[in-house]
Amino acid sequence: MKKTIKTTVVIFFVCLGLFVFSACGLSEISQDTGLEDKINALQERVSGLETENGELNDKVTGLQTENKQLKERIEVFRHDGSADSIVYNLNYSTDEDYLIGLTDSVIGACVEVYGSNATAAAAGSGVIIHTDKDRNETYILTNSHVVTAKNGTAGRTQDTVYTKIEVRFFGTATTQRYAASLEARSDSWDDKNDLALLKVAYYGEDHHSVRLYTGALKYAQRVLAIGNGQNLGTSVCDGIISNPSVFFSDSGSLTGELIQITAGVNSGNSGGALFDMNGYLIGINTLKLVGSVARGATGNASTVNVFADNISFSLPVSNLIAFTSDKEFLELLETVS
Repeated sequence: MKKTIKTTVVIFFVCLGLFVFSACGLSEISQDTGLEDKINALQERVSGLETENGELNDKVTGLQTENKQLKERIEVFRHDGSADSIVYNLNYSTDEDYLIGLTDSVIGACVEVYGSNATAAAAGSGVIIHTDKDRNETYILTNSHVVTAKNGTAGRTQDTVYTKIEVRFFGTATTQRYAASLEARSDSWDDKNDLALLKVAYYGEDHHSVRLYTGALKYAQRVLAIGNGQNLGTSVCDGIISNPSVFFSDSGSLTGELIQITAGVNSGNSGGALFDMNGYLIGINTLKLVGSVARGATGNASTVNVFADNISFSLPVSNLIAFTSDKEFLELLETVS
C-alpha cells in the first residue's frame, strides 16, 4: 500500500513537472511570436519611412531645380554678377513679379520737386541719396533746371534759383509738400552738369536713400525710370540703354557724356531716378529729343536741328563725383562700382 502511494506521488510530481515545462515552453513560443510581430511591424514602418524619404528627396530636387531656374532668370537682369543686389535674394516666378519687387524696393526714395517764384514755376523729380536721422536731414539729387529759372541765352545763374522749393515724398497726399532748400555749399548747384543738391528734413525710414552705381554700363541693359512725368505724380517706366555714353551739348549749359535710353522721359521727369535691375541708381533723367528740340522738365529747350523720336537722356551718376568736391559728403553715399 505504501509503495503504491509512493509510486502515485512520484507519478504526480513527474506529471506536474512535465506540465510546468510544457507551460513554460508554450509561453516562450508565445513570446517569440509576439516579438516577430513587432519586428515585422517595425520593418514595415522603416519601409514606409524610406518611401516617404524618397518622395521628400524628389520634392527637394524639384525645388532645387526651380530655384536654379529662378536664379538663372534673375541673372538675365544683372550686369555685374555681384551678390549684394537689393532684390537678388527675392524669389520671383515671372519677370513682371521681378519688376514689381524692384519698384517696391526703390520707389520710396523717389520724390516730386516743385520750384516757383513770382513769375515762373516748374515741376520735376528727385531722388534721395542720403539721409541722417540724427541730424534731421535728407539729401535729394535733382536737375538744376528744375529749381532754377531760365536767364537769357547764357544759361542759368545762382541768382535765378527759385525762391520757393518744395518736395513731395512718395505715398503722401497730393497737397502734402515739404519745404526744401539748396544745400548751403558752393557746389550744391551746377549748370554745366545740370545737377542740384537739395536738403529737406528727415521724413522716415520708408523714404530711404539709394545706392549709386558708378561702374560701366552696357548696350541693351534694362533700366527703370521713375519720376513725376507731366506733373501727374510719381510714375514708372522701363526700357533699355540705347547707348551708355553719348556726348551732348546745348549751347553753353549742359555739356558732357549722357546715357541714352528708351524709357519714357517727359516734362516733369527731369531730376528723376534711373535704376538698373539691381536697384542701383545709375543716372538722373534729364531731357528728351522731341522733333527738332531738346526739352527738360521746365519746357526750356535748345534747338538741335534733328528729327527724333523715343530718344531720352540721363546724366550718369559718375557726374556727381565731378559735381561735388566735398569728400566727406561723398563718403556718406553708398556707391557700388
